[in-house]
Amino acid sequence: MKNLLTILILFFIFACSSQKIEKQEEVFTQESDQKIYNAIDSGVFAEFQEALAGEDLRGKHELHNFVAAKCSSQYQTVSEQMALMLIKKGVRPLERNYRELNAPLRTSLERGCTPLVQLYLNSMSPQEIARLSMDLKATDFINFTEKILDREPQSYELILVEQRPISVDLAIQKNSELCLNEDKNCLARDHLLKELEDMKQAVARFAYHKACVVQIEMFNTLQSMNEQVEFARATGVASPVTYDEHVGHAQELKGWFQYYDTLFYKMTGESADLSQCYL
Repeated sequence: MKNLLTILILFFIFACSSQKIEKQEEVFTQESDQKIYNAIDSGVFAEFQEALAGEDLRGKHELHNFVAAKCSSQYQTVSEQMALMLIKKGVRPLERNYRELNAPLRTSLERGCTPLVQLYLNSMSPQEIARLSMDLKATDFINFTEKILDREPQSYELILVEQRPISVDLAIQKNSELCLNEDKNCLARDHLLKELEDMKQAVARFAYHKACVVQIEMFNTLQSMNEQVEFARATGVASPVTYDEHVGHAQELKGWFQYYDTLFYKMTGESADLSQCYL
């Protein structure tokens, strides 16, 4: 009886110690993971390297999800370096959602992060690529371009408008390559070709509308400049500061006009006919 009591006491002590160690390990893991997440969030590759030093990354596939989620708000080459380092350390990207983070290749495609798209396409199986490609729709992208028609887009939004079609084209090329051995990738390629065409049309409509608006504003600005010159001639009173402001604004508008005109050409292979733009 005495021996049994001793054994029970020892078992209880061991169980408590094991639970304590497990909790300590869990806390340590959470702290280590947070350190890595913070380094990814910083967008500084040196910090990321330091955070990974000595860490056990087995099973940490979700880190790719977080790298992809941050790619559009950081230098894309840095995101690519981070993902490449994870792969070199044995962390393979998996095309799976992780909590609130979408799968890495899908996220990279949707955000127009072309360096990551290229890297992940070369790191995933033909089956994963085909499955993701078949799920990709142009609808959300079309809705996005329509929402930013009547306001000034942010720089990251313009990057998305430019780069997402390029990212989809990379997926088309990869599926075409895999199509030699996998029928599913042939179907995926054909599906993406249709979606890409819809996306290009959406970008072309966006670029045409913006070029039209800028052209009208340029006309109004030049007219204001001419009116100031005529007023100065008639009265002998001039406002050089105001005139210079108009000149600066006209130059800025010219730059934007060229940008949208070029974007339209990239999507259609034709120059925009803006003769239908009215004041």
